[in-house]
Amino acid sequence: MFKTIIVPLDGSLFAEQAIGTAATIAQHAHAELVLLRVHETYVFEATDYSVTDDLSRREQELYLAEMAERVENLFGLVPERVLLDGIVETAICTFATGMESPLIVISTHGRTGFSRLWLGSIADAIVRHASTPVLMLRHRGDGDGEVTRTHHFRHLIVPLDGARFAEVALAPAAALAAAFKAKLTLLRVVAPANAPVPLYAAPYVAPPIDDDDETLNIRLEGAEEYARALAMNLRFDYPDLEVDTAVRVEDSPAPAILNAACAHGVDTIALATHGRGLSRLVVASVTDKVLRGGPEAVLVFRPDVDA
Repeated sequence: MFKTIIVPLDGSLFAEQAIGTAATIAQHAHAELVLLRVHETYVFEATDYSVTDDLSRREQELYLAEMAERVENLFGLVPERVLLDGIVETAICTFATGMESPLIVISTHGRTGFSRLWLGSIADAIVRHASTPVLMLRHRGDGDGEVTRTHHFRHLIVPLDGARFAEVALAPAAALAAAFKAKLTLLRVVAPANAPVPLYAAPYVAPPIDDDDETLNIRLEGAEEYARALAMNLRFDYPDLEVDTAVRVEDSPAPAILNAACAHGVDTIALATHGRGLSRLVVASVTDKVLRGGPEAVLVFRPDVDA
């Protein structure tokens, strides 16, 4: 599925930690690797910054060339180098939208929510506004030589709530799992007490409807059947893909996702998110909790159209 792997860089060692994983994905998916940087022009009234601006642009072009050479030496890939102009997050998202089957791979600190450093705030903005899949890599530290650091994709999990919107994460997750011959688990989360679907992501908005054991069992059977049907469809599209299903009963989506990931030994979580307001499965706070408390890799997809 992925044909263009995009790595946004800002010149920092921390941002470069995403390159190794991105290069490995490009190799497995036979995709093009793009090293991208955004040049921001600062304009102040009655001040001419043209000379400084030209020097900054040349330095950024040299940086991309140096990084491309390192990638070629380390991974045997010849990446495309792109220097854009404009507002960073807007330029990145617009560029990705114009590419064929893109995946953005970016580092995030994942400490107290999104880091307030450059790549933290930009990562936040990209997740909220990009209409293409974004792979967030939760790294710690700025150690040198991290370009070779690679995340190993062995087991991915996709949380589902029974709504069509949550299913949009299935396609990019399956594509990533298939490229690495990794296992894919479909997680259907069921609340212990029945509640209207739009309220499940925010369970304290209204009280749930009382459930008895028989009603809960019926809902569990429906959840298992739903997950098995989706798994069957994925096996049809990816005959060699190992797909299984899991159903968990928990009050809140974030703990359910994190507990299931831990129980199944998952290294990557794939989430669908609106990126703003309420989602039937994931609100911004849930995505943030998963990024902070989950495995090092979280694949986030916010499609153009809400379902």
